[in-house]
Amino acid sequence: MEIFGIIVKIRYICNMKIIMPIGISGSGKTRLYHKRYEGMTLVSPDEIRKEISGSISNQKCNNQVFKKGDAMVESLVRDNIDFYYDATNCNPTFRKEFVERFRGSDVKIVYMVLPCDMESCRMRIKTDLKNKVDRSNVPFEVLIRQKGFYNQSIKSGFEGENVQEIIYLKPEDLI
Repeated sequence: MEIFGIIVKIRYICNMKIIMPIGISGSGKTRLYHKRYEGMTLVSPDEIRKEISGSISNQKCNNQVFKKGDAMVESLVRDNIDFYYDATNCNPTFRKEFVERFRGSDVKIVYMVLPCDMESCRMRIKTDLKNKVDRSNVPFEVLIRQKGFYNQSIKSGFEGENVQEIIYLKPEDLI
């Protein structure tokens, strides 16, 4: 662009933020959103699943769910809108694929690592379901698998991942 005979190069700086909670089912990811980030746009595979199939627990439509979620993410990034990606984000392969899309961009990715006490998570799920909270009924075997991925990530310190900030939460941060 030229202003008063001077060529000015304008570089669009995105400066947007993606908050990615990392925690097994029942660890408090959605609670964290409502407590600290409710002003941000929410991208929630559970909510998309409910919209597509009518059930937050229906895992049979996951291809559709993540395809729609990816489209939402692309749109939010294109429009420079901060968002909270409410998924377990425990699986390092899926997480790395997600964040790698933003390498070299001005998108700031923040991992919020939630505490992972299996028994507390299991009891929270059980209590929520008993109280008719609309949440996924996660089998114990799935929690065990999630915990394995979570432990692997903690042990590696998220090495080699395209993340700008990692915040480790304590149980009292979720109260």
